[in-house]
Amino acid sequence: MRLLERELSYALGDGGELLSKPTLTELQTRWLKHTRESWLLRKERLRDTVLVRTLKDKEKIEELKPFHGVAHVDDEGNLYISRWMAMSEIDDPGLYTVLWPKISEERMVEYLTHLPQSRPFLVRAQLARVSGVEKAIRLTDHVRKDYLPQEGERTLETRELVVQIRRLLTAYARSRDLTPRQIQDLTYETRNLIRTSGFATARLPAVQEAVGRVLRASDMKDQTGRYNPSACRQMLYSALTDLTKELELKHTQVQAKYAALKAVLEINRDQMRWTLSESKYGLAHFLKSAPYRQARSLATWSEKELVAVKKGMIANLRNICQELDSQIRLQSYRSVAQGIILGLQGGEKENYQAAGWRGDSAVELITNGYFSRAESRIKFCLRRINNVLEEYESIEKKEDEPVHQG
Repeated sequence: MRLLERELSYALGDGGELLSKPTLTELQTRWLKHTRESWLLRKERLRDTVLVRTLKDKEKIEELKPFHGVAHVDDEGNLYISRWMAMSEIDDPGLYTVLWPKISEERMVEYLTHLPQSRPFLVRAQLARVSGVEKAIRLTDHVRKDYLPQEGERTLETRELVVQIRRLLTAYARSRDLTPRQIQDLTYETRNLIRTSGFATARLPAVQEAVGRVLRASDMKDQTGRYNPSACRQMLYSALTDLTKELELKHTQVQAKYAALKAVLEINRDQMRWTLSESKYGLAHFLKSAPYRQARSLATWSEKELVAVKKGMIANLRNICQELDSQIRLQSYRSVAQGIILGLQGGEKENYQAAGWRGDSAVELITNGYFSRAESRIKFCLRRINNVLEEYESIEKKEDEPVHQG
C-alpha cells in the first residue's frame, strides 16, 4: 500500500510513523473519533446554518449498508459518500428533512417554509454515488490536491483573494490620497479576481459571506451608497478572518477526512486483491490435487466412492466462492468476483448469461462427471482473475512512476 503509513500518520495525528499497519477496526475507531470531533466543530460553525437532507437520500441511506464507518455501500458494491452543498432556497419543504438544528418531524415542513433569519445559510447533505473503489481512491486524491497547504488549486485561489483584501486594506489606510480612478481600478481588479477564480459561485456559506463583504467593500461605499472607507475596512477585516479560518479548516478537516477515507479504501482494495490471488492459488491447487487427477483419469472407483469424491471437490469450489462473495464487497472487483462465482457454481439464468457464461457451471459439470469440461471452465476463471490482477497492477505502476520534467 503506497504511502499508507505516512497518510495515516498525517491524517489521524499519530505524531510520527506508524510502527505497524493498522487494522480496519483500529482505523474505524480513529475515523469515528475524527467524525465526532468534526461534528462538534461543525456545530460551532453551524450556529447560523440549517442542514437538510432530501427524503429520497434519507430513504436511500436506510437501504444501504455501513462501510467501516466512513461511507455506505449497496448490494452491487457501489460506494456512497456524504458531502455538504450550499443551497439558495428550499423549493419544496415536503421533500426535505432537517438534520440540524434538532426539529421535531411535526414541525419540519413549517420550519423549512419559514426559515428563521438567525440562520441565513442553507446547506444540503448530499449522498454522492461512486461506482468503484479505484475511482473513490482517485476522488480522495483529487479533493486533497485541491486543498494542499502550499499548492492546492482551492488554496491558491483563496490566497489570491486574501492578498487582494490586504491590498485593499493597505489602500484604504491612505484613502485620502487615492483618486477616483485608482479606487475604480481597485474595484475592477477585485471583482475580476472573484469572477475569474470562481468565488462568485462559491457554495460554502462562510466563503459566500466573505466574498459578499469583499464585493460590498471594494468601492469604499457603505450600504447607503456613501463613501465610507472606515466601514469598508471593517467588512474587509471580517472577510479576511473568515477566509483564514476557512483555509485552516480545509487544511485540517478536509485533508484529515479524505486521507483517512483513502486509507480505509486502500486497505479494503488490497484485501480484495489478496482474496482474488488466494482464489487463484486455490483453483490452481484444486486442478493439481490427487482426488481431481484420479477422477480426471477415470480411476477405478466404486459408485459410492466417486460420489464422495465429487462431493469433496464441489465443497472445495463452493468454499472458494463463499470467500469471494464475503470478502469482495466493492466494485469493480465485486463484478469480477460475482462472474467467477457464477462460472464455478452457477446461479440464476439471467445473471449467468449476463456474466457471459454459456453451458453448465464447473459444479454441474463435475456432478455429471464431465471433468475435462470442468477443467476448461476452471482454467478460464483462472485467466479472468489473472487478467484483472495484472490490469490493476499495471495501472498502479503507472501511478507510481515519477513525472520527469525536461
